[in-house]
Amino acid sequence: MLALLVANLVFLTLFPDYLSLLILIPILADLIVINQTLILLGTVPHKRKAIRRLVASNRKHFRPEKFAEYMNAPCTRQVAKIALETLGEAHRFASLKQQYQKTFFAARKAQRVRITFVKGDKTTITEL
Repeated sequence: MLALLVANLVFLTLFPDYLSLLILIPILADLIVINQTLILLGTVPHKRKAIRRLVASNRKHFRPEKFAEYMNAPCTRQVAKIALETLGEAHRFASLKQQYQKTFFAARKAQRVRITFVKGDKTTITEL
């Protein structure tokens, strides 16, 4: 351990320009974390809207098919869970998860992206 510390001090003595790099690396890591945090916080209004929509459509009588699109990703499962707790139907989450959650590969096959390229008078449609 002491040898590693001495080696680092020798390295920094021989190459002082790398000291600024060593200071810069944690700062860059912090900026990446802050950026991801802001991206996640930006999704909160959309999640609240989805929760309100689920609660409104299931208030009179429970319709499990409305939860189908929310059961594949962890963040949208959380939306479904909060909506079920609001409705007082939290005990139904396990059955909805079992009924509607797809495996990773099945969900990837079900999600198709359609891209339309228009160049001049030529249109090309590509499905991924």
